Amino acid sequence: MSLTTPEDIVIPQTTSEPSVQTTPEPAVKTIRSGPCDGVVHLGKCYLVSLHTITDVNYYEAVAMCIKMSAKPADIIDSQQYELVFKYIRTLMFSTYATLWLAMTIDHSTNRVLLSNGAAAPYIHYIPGEPTKTETYTQIAIAVANPSRSSQGMFNAERSYSNNGVLCQKE
Repeated sequence: MSLTTPEDIVIPQTTSEPSVQTTPEPAVKTIRSGPCDGVVHLGKCYLVSLHTITDVNYYEAVAMCIKMSAKPADIIDSQQYELVFKYIRTLMFSTYATLWLAMTIDHSTNRVLLSNGAAAPYIHYIPGEPTKTETYTQIAIAVANPSRSSQGMFNAERSYSNNGVLCQKE
């Protein structure tokens, strides 16, 4: 026979006021359903591989993600953008870092595309970007610590050197 204590009883609360749902501020947190050494957004784990110097081209960035059983990440909304920028700042060695993303720009249509080929629903360029050079097709992010206006997304050639990569695990 089991006994029920007052702490075990849940009484639904009713109120005459309408409920308002608010979106909480993005916070750095870990996944509970599996290992994630980074941050989680919409069920995906985002990890960073970051070097102290700018010596990582896009092809090396892909290999860095594969070593973590991941792939370069897409940025899909403003909440994820803010979340990963806060996370990256906790890992930075200096006041400015650049990291590769999976996203690309199609200069013929001037559209930014996610890794699956769909149009990117969220873009936040550094003022003055994107560069119109046809070979600058890969998207990366520049993160400043502390935050300032000269940060955000930019496009570059895949041979360009950045500090690292933002990766995602499903």
